[in-house]
Amino acid sequence: MLRTASLLAAAGFLALALPSLAAPAPADPVPAVLPEGYSVQTTALPKGVPFAVTGVDTSLDGSVWVCTREGDVWKLAAGQWTKFAEGLQEPCGILLDRKGGKETGSVFVTQKPELTELKDANGDGTADEYLRVCATGKTTGNYHEFNHGLVRDAAGNFYGTLNLSHANYGFSTTPQMQMHGAFMGGACGHFRGTAYKVTPEGQFEVLAWGLRSPCGVGITQDGKILYTENQGDYMPTSFLAVVQKDQFYGHPSGLLDHPDYRGTDLNAISKTLNAVPNEAWTQKRTMPAVWIPYRELASSPGQPVVDTTGGKFGPFAGQIFMGDQTHSNLMRFTLQEVKGQWQGFCIDFINHTRSGIVRCAFGSDGACWLGETGRGWGSAGDLPFALEKVVWDGKTVPFCIKDIKLEKGGLRVFFTKPIDAQTATPAQIGVRHWTYQFSPQYGCGGIQDQKKGPATAATVADDGLSMLVKADLSKHRVYDIQLPAVRSADGKALSVNHGYYTLNELMD
Repeated sequence: MLRTASLLAAAGFLALALPSLAAPAPADPVPAVLPEGYSVQTTALPKGVPFAVTGVDTSLDGSVWVCTREGDVWKLAAGQWTKFAEGLQEPCGILLDRKGGKETGSVFVTQKPELTELKDANGDGTADEYLRVCATGKTTGNYHEFNHGLVRDAAGNFYGTLNLSHANYGFSTTPQMQMHGAFMGGACGHFRGTAYKVTPEGQFEVLAWGLRSPCGVGITQDGKILYTENQGDYMPTSFLAVVQKDQFYGHPSGLLDHPDYRGTDLNAISKTLNAVPNEAWTQKRTMPAVWIPYRELASSPGQPVVDTTGGKFGPFAGQIFMGDQTHSNLMRFTLQEVKGQWQGFCIDFINHTRSGIVRCAFGSDGACWLGETGRGWGSAGDLPFALEKVVWDGKTVPFCIKDIKLEKGGLRVFFTKPIDAQTATPAQIGVRHWTYQFSPQYGCGGIQDQKKGPATAATVADDGLSMLVKADLSKHRVYDIQLPAVRSADGKALSVNHGYYTLNELMD
């Protein structure tokens, strides 16, 4: 590892409005969507300090560590904040080092040019060593070249994702890098638009290509790497993907450093500016596991994190949680593998929080911490930034759609509590489904070939905890299962009465 000097935080192109730097008021507003038994608590921040949270991790001792867009690393312990490090270049991920189930005291952060290890060598509570683990790609100075992280597997490998730069009209001067000019990739290269791995020895490796604005990286309990994509050009809506080595996820600008494309005019491959469908890239891309409907559910999703609390956070153990920066909401996801293809379910969970959620972390007590920022793009919350935690009361089972899974006969909807079968007849169940167009246009035109109608059949299980919904199912479509009339056996309405399932492959 190379010792590096502390870096000055780089200013972004967009100004962050700061109407007040005071600690938030004690009385938190109640979110519009909040499952029974859950509460959201806002943490008081250091007064007078800009505090756009871009990374969160929790310690075994219950303390919470965050990094901020402003370049600082802070620790919250026993209600007191202390600054651990400063002068980083817009860090977007933080991870406490653990070996043998114990914390070593080192803190890893992803900042724009590198993965950095922070050490407190003299034990005074402040980092005095900033060690470069690995340079993760040169930066051009473009504000959008974020380095998102951070997760680590059982073998000690780190994983992160690199944003494409933002073109800004007239910014790009190299024809190969223009890639339709108005949007992403205008000054990229240097492995921008990739998911990467850094070995324990500090070796950088590209894991996957063709990412656009991959705002979050996660890891499942069995070691699968996840990444979250944001909607835009070549991305008709945001999505969650299971990262597969050497695969291409849709944006050609993320291929500039690929051995097969280095020095190639990527525009010539695309042939036309608005080719629909864009066959050159359609045939190459790997499909997402879960499409996240744009604006209906999210616009700028952040980090996926798995609930590993073993039930301390309620009846959703093992599910994936993810926030959205624009909508200030927290969502739930599950995955299903069918014939080697990943697909799955997503649903709103809590909506909305005090600011835009970009990072999540579960604590040893079972609470889910939310790192939040409006950043300048804006968010639905009432604060420019916040740190909140979601707490379950440990006893109340909310009435929710727990999951949706594909079966041979249709889509099985699972519930957290038994339902009243009289409220779940086919006529009371709506099924809306659509596909997405793939093109260079921003958002690719959105939803395509939308169809809707009632379910053709619905069979409630004897225990009332699931229901098989039959409908016309086709590959490469998103299904919105709508259950407005469904009630629990004790007469309660669902916390959120519809959920989405991405269907990439059918069962025989």
